[in-house]
Amino acid sequence: MKIELTVPERWNQLDAKQLLFVSNLFCSNLSDLEIKTIAFKRFTGLKPIVSTGGNAILYTHKKYKEPFELSSEEIAWFVQNNMQFLTQEITEIAPLQKLKGYTHVDARLRGAPFHQYIACENYYQAFLHTKKENFLNCLAACFYTDGKNFSDSITPQKSKRFASLKKAERYTVFLWYAGLKTVFMQHFPNFFVQVQPDEDNEKEPAPINMREHINNMIRNLHGGDVTKTQAVLNTEVWTALAELDAKALEAKETRKYIDRLKRKAP
Repeated sequence: MKIELTVPERWNQLDAKQLLFVSNLFCSNLSDLEIKTIAFKRFTGLKPIVSTGGNAILYTHKKYKEPFELSSEEIAWFVQNNMQFLTQEITEIAPLQKLKGYTHVDARLRGAPFHQYIACENYYQAFLHTKKENFLNCLAACFYTDGKNFSDSITPQKSKRFASLKKAERYTVFLWYAGLKTVFMQHFPNFFVQVQPDEDNEKEPAPINMREHINNMIRNLHGGDVTKTQAVLNTEVWTALAELDAKALEAKETRKYIDRLKRKAP
């Protein structure tokens, strides 16, 4: 009997239930292989019946009338060839439509003010490096706003509404933003430069100095005219990032030009 099993091939193909399931796996103390294998069995709808001896198990599936046998090697082959995306780079996802009854803003932050992006990046980095869940709650509060005007001054207060949710539900917001960062890297490659790991240095990279990073972004956008700071903060996210990307490209070209002059100098 020919067995055909299908699974999502990319992050953005996960539906809401699948995203929650994967998020729960990420929140558990599981290895990459365990995450991929458990997700594979869930997504395919395989249901084990009994071991048939050796390393094979008898499974049922709603597509097939008769049970069928799969060996651990066959399962490993399916997992290796179909589930790698889960434990590689997180790419764009379709976030949960609502969280605690609140709807999210545009999944790519299109139309949002630049200061909303700054807040998301700040809380994302804080949770990434500290694992403190209050930062995860704040990230959720920045994204699930019901479309109301955003003000980061009340984020800590609004974040409390998400604290009672299961971590797996809140962690989907972390996955959303991690995926959004890959989108930004694709569209603004000069500004979002991916840092390659140092193979000779096993230490984790130092956390970003967010205050310095934010100040540099704002300074680049207002060109030293501090009276334009508020206008910069209210600029649409993609418009601001496009300008930062253009400035980063200009700086790169200037460095190349200076390097060429140095090499030609006697």
